[in-house]
Amino acid sequence: MRYVVSVILLLASVATYYFFIQPFSAEVDLLKIKKETLDSSLSQLRELSQLRDELLLRYNSIAAEDLERMQKAMPKTPSEGLLMLEIQKLATQNGLSLKSIDITESAASASRVGQTVITAEAAKPYSSIQSSLQLAGSYEGFRLFLGDIEKNLRIIDVADITFGSGSSRVDEGSIEAGYQFLVRISSYFQK
Repeated sequence: MRYVVSVILLLASVATYYFFIQPFSAEVDLLKIKKETLDSSLSQLRELSQLRDELLLRYNSIAAEDLERMQKAMPKTPSEGLLMLEIQKLATQNGLSLKSIDITESAASASRVGQTVITAEAAKPYSSIQSSLQLAGSYEGFRLFLGDIEKNLRIIDVADITFGSGSSRVDEGSIEAGYQFLVRISSYFQK
């Protein structure tokens, strides 16, 4: 009789395992995997939060005048008017006459309007403005003008320079050779 009770208890425990425990063990395994995934996501979130806090501290430690200089180097808007004023000021300081200026936004930036296609150009955090400047003046003044553009806070790339001779002019007894300069430049702004 003892033997029969032992066998019945053994069979009952096996049946309990198959009918009650095993169906839940698959769910428990899935929940363990989900918990590991959530723990991993939580640790990544904590790392990102810590990185964000560190970056905010670094950003807040930048002096206001340095932020202003960075804003001037790469403005948040195209600000074509300010670019024209800077170019005119640099030209005047170096004895050049700004005959004309033609400013256009880059073709890649202009063609993106209304499109959702992502290209390498669209992935950049900045856009550019191309300008053509027609200047007149002395060669020395033009050299100084290019040096001032190079030292200017606003990022300006000189893409192409074409020059030719103009007429000589007489100013208060001195003769100065005049040259015509055509300069193509690119300036940048944040998107």
